[in-house]
Amino acid sequence: MSVYDGALQDLIDELGQLPGIGPRSAQRIAFHVLAAPKEDIERSASALSAVKERPVLRGVRERLRVRAVPRLCGPAGCAR
Repeated sequence: MSVYDGALQDLIDELGQLPGIGPRSAQRIAFHVLAAPKEDIERSASALSAVKERPVLRGVRERLRVRAVPRLCGPAGCAR
């Protein structure tokens, strides 16, 4: 059930999709965003966009995907 209308609820919903962020934390972050100066939020939004756009980070994203795979390591080493 949506408690807030419009963009605020959309932000809360999106934040709640992040790992480790529950509904209450998402709401707190959203209210922090509302209270923060516009310039701070624009810098944060720019940093979020840049993370997905910079080609240098392709290797980092690949390593993160590998880490998400369950470990197949045992006492004799890792299976590949």
